[in-house]
Amino acid sequence: MSDALPTVVAARPGGPAPVPAAPAVLGCAAMSIDDYARVVQARTEFVDFLLAPVRGRLAAAA
Repeated sequence: MSDALPTVVAARPGGPAPVPAAPAVLGCAAMSIDDYARVVQARTEFVDFLLAPVRGRLAAAA
């Protein structure tokens, strides 16, 4: 058995390079809506943290 992942072939010659296909295991491990909501909330808070200095400068300039 080969350890290589199957690849998705480009639709046309000269198109994008082939990319590895997602393992079948990923399709089975679905995330619950609550888990997804927590991930989105954490990412939103992180982006807000990163943008806070810029937002402060924009508010001061207005």
